[in-house]
Amino acid sequence: MKKSRNAAIDIIRICAATLIVLHHYQQGTGIEFHCILFYGGKFNFAYVVELFFVISGLLAYKGAAGLPSLREFGGVKCVASYLFLQLVLQRKLS
Repeated sequence: MKKSRNAAIDIIRICAATLIVLHHYQQGTGIEFHCILFYGGKFNFAYVVELFFVISGLLAYKGAAGLPSLREFGGVKCVASYLFLQLVLQRKLS
């Protein structure tokens, strides 16, 4: 079975990733982009992160082989996230 890519989804994902990088660059350096207002603008750029993760999750779900349902896929991701969170908390507490 040949895997097909949706160019529109890839372009949206690239734009979201670029805006996230610019946002963090602005936070780290303190410079201001006059054409894009990350802070105090009409658009809250925090939603770009959610958009990026939703698109990435959708693509990961579509590309997952052997997982017959969304419930099973979500269960696997929840277990993986829980284990990662436990690892992070354990390192932070020690």
